[in-house]
Amino acid sequence: MNAPFNHYRLSGRMLVLLSLICGFMLVSGLRVAGQGRIDTTFSVTLKVNMNKAISQGIFLPDSDRVYLIMDHGVGIHVLVPSPDQVYTLLLSALDSGVTYTYKFRINDTLWETVNRNLTPVKGTSVSTWWNNIPLNNTTFTVNMTYAAASGIFHPATDSVMISGTMNSKIPAKMQRVDTSLRYRITYPLNPGDVELYKYRINADTLTEELTGKPDRRIRIADTTLQVLNFFNNIFL
Repeated sequence: MNAPFNHYRLSGRMLVLLSLICGFMLVSGLRVAGQGRIDTTFSVTLKVNMNKAISQGIFLPDSDRVYLIMDHGVGIHVLVPSPDQVYTLLLSALDSGVTYTYKFRINDTLWETVNRNLTPVKGTSVSTWWNNIPLNNTTFTVNMTYAAASGIFHPATDSVMISGTMNSKIPAKMQRVDTSLRYRITYPLNPGDVELYKYRINADTLTEELTGKPDRRIRIADTTLQVLNFFNNIFL
């Protein structure tokens, strides 16, 4: 008569033991999952240069404000000014799996006409101009006629590069103008800035022009600027 009772009592103990084991496994699993969780949100820095808007008379830095308006619940935020009229905003915890649409606005009524979007990744930083219109476009053009005639430059195989303060001394490839021996590149630059630069053939510093001489120097104007140079300052 005691056998059935012992059987049921043993089964009850086993159920309690199984419950404890399952609970331990669940807690352990949650801990492991928490340790292995990947953060899918990132901080994003947005910068907008307002110098063009100031020159157009549509923005007064002493009294006006710049706002960001972004979807997906981010809402409206005011940007922080700096002495060089570049306004900055740091947004935290943006979802990396979402493409955000946004615009900048001056005060309450003047909106940009461009549409902007971004999908956050680690280290995202966006620098732009109001309405994507820079204050100045400076085009650098170099004539390679003498370099080609002297045999130090082969237009079929070589590239022309520019290296200077406008590109942090990282050589940038210039584009050939049609079939001529002129090469060109354009940068949006800030009026009043002084840019130092030199040209080189390919990315090799040994083929940089004006060896042992100072860098070329130009002060950026407040309008579109065309700069024409001859490689090594030799005309042909």
